[in-house]
Amino acid sequence: MALKANNDNFDAVMTLSDTSKSDLNWWITRTHTTFNQVSHSSPSVTIYSDASLSGWGGVMNDVSTGGLFSEEEQTNHINYLEILACFFTLRTFCPSLRNCHIKAMIDNTTAISYSNNLGGRTISCNRLTRNLWL
Repeated sequence: MALKANNDNFDAVMTLSDTSKSDLNWWITRTHTTFNQVSHSSPSVTIYSDASLSGWGGVMNDVSTGGLFSEEEQTNHINYLEILACFFTLRTFCPSLRNCHIKAMIDNTTAISYSNNLGGRTISCNRLTRNLWL
């Protein structure tokens, strides 16, 4: 956003948000010890999620969950809602899982891209994807 505001001038002075600074600090302090791929083994768990403009659903091991989006949530783009459906499904079925490989089956290519790339360009989707990974 800062680059766009500065007409793509990479030499312009830009201010980073506190979240950006925190993320950069995380990478700076950990990259020297990082050596594993994000996905390096067979998944321990596979979840399925889907969204519509009004609600979401999720499945794990033939057990279903789901619900309606709030009026505020419904104002978001379908890409955001698909990521949110995955997030809700993870919160429902996997709240205590740590340090394991969870495969998320999502039928929205943008949501898949955000998840695989740990974020993207749209601020709301990027923020939600960050929370999903955290």
